Amino acid sequence: MEVVIDTNVLVSGLLCANSPPGEIVDLILSNTITPVFDDRIFYEYRNVLDRPKFSFPKLVVEELMSTLVIIGHQVIAIRTHNKLPDEKDRCFFECALSISSKALITGNKKHFSAQRCPGIVVFSPTEFLDLR
Repeated sequence: MEVVIDTNVLVSGLLCANSPPGEIVDLILSNTITPVFDDRIFYEYRNVLDRPKFSFPKLVVEELMSTLVIIGHQVIAIRTHNKLPDEKDRCFFECALSISSKALITGNKKHFSAQRCPGIVVFSPTEFLDLR
């Protein structure tokens, strides 16, 4: 299944492997789900995962980023003018609109309300895992 994954899910998954976000990271690394992203999302992933405050081992970040390049689906997102609580989240909404599943996994569902982001299905990591 193709799905857009918010950066906060990857960060949480790397911080706590035995958690729903950690299971999402495992699904990516095992090529069970197909992460969808555009240049903006890929840049944010790299930028956030390389932050010193997280102290993620470089090898772990490189493995995840390489896997994203190999198995992920890079898209040219549909541009919108919807107002979002955090404008940095626009890229996730726009990418989700660009795929047939219209699915987004995030730890911040309140940022992607149905009123602000019509046309997509927003899952928490736990909700997504419960579907499987």
